[in-house]
Amino acid sequence: MKKEKMADTVLPPLSPTVSNVVEKLSSAGRIPTSSFAVALIELHPEYGGGRAPSLDEKGTPDRRTVNEWMRAIAELYERDRVAMLHGRLVIIGLALLDPLLAPFLFEGGFLLEVEREITEPLDFLLTPNTFVRWKNLLASQEAAETSMLEGKGPAPEELVKLKHKGPTGRQRKSRSCS
Repeated sequence: MKKEKMADTVLPPLSPTVSNVVEKLSSAGRIPTSSFAVALIELHPEYGGGRAPSLDEKGTPDRRTVNEWMRAIAELYERDRVAMLHGRLVIIGLALLDPLLAPFLFEGGFLLEVEREITEPLDFLLTPNTFVRWKNLLASQEAAETSMLEGKGPAPEELVKLKHKGPTGRQRKSRSCS
């Protein structure tokens, strides 16, 4: 449970699980968010009430090193309010950073259950701007589910295909967010 420094971002102490995953994935080079989430869920299949969806290669084509993902995740949270960056907070962070992964994490109520399993309320832990993004993510997911129940709109996997493609229907190139 040591404080880690990655580039200019000082991370809160990492839980043993997150430390193990960061160490394991540090030699993997640039990875998608789904690889990070899968590594966490493999160590803790009870996360989200044991409802983890199959993630395989889901999410954005954006790839970063595990340290880059950790810096981006740490910046979502109020530094003085997070006693330890644990796996559930990392999963919430990955959903916020990757809007193409988030719908898959919502499947079966997984992400909502992960949020319920966090002791501290997210409105306390997340930065104000990030909390607004979280509420918007919840609202867009609720709207998508309502639309599907009413028989309107495409299924979630179709939404992901649409988001990956530009107006011409061709695959968009990913941009590096360094």
